[in-house]
Amino acid sequence: MGSIVAIGDDVWVKSPSSDWQTADPSSSDPIIAGLSTTAKDVTAMDPAETAKAITGDFTVTGTGERLGQKVYLVSGTVEQAGTPVEVVFEVTEDYVNLASTSSATVQGQSVDVALEITEWDVKQDIVAPL
Repeated sequence: MGSIVAIGDDVWVKSPSSDWQTADPSSSDPIIAGLSTTAKDVTAMDPAETAKAITGDFTVTGTGERLGQKVYLVSGTVEQAGTPVEVVFEVTEDYVNLASTSSATVQGQSVDVALEITEWDVKQDIVAPL
């Protein structure tokens, strides 16, 4: 759907058809608005914070492997801003969320989000896009 870069309290978003821009939840572009709304609470995208926030009825629907670790596929529905969101988390035995997928319909638009940790405990150099 797009990309998000967050450094401190500064957030930039980019859809597949746009350039990087400052996050704007009221953008007329529904993809930019959706990305901006998602990025509004950056801690919600932190895998550790996400794992701590898992509440509701969830079911372990399988197992897999990610980054050489066994993960449990934990499926359920959460509510974000009044919208039901179907989610699947890939969680390690010690509750580290290494990946997730979510699907929802927002303002008539289908929104699918995938989060995948590709490296764990490796220093990253992040540069602001603007």
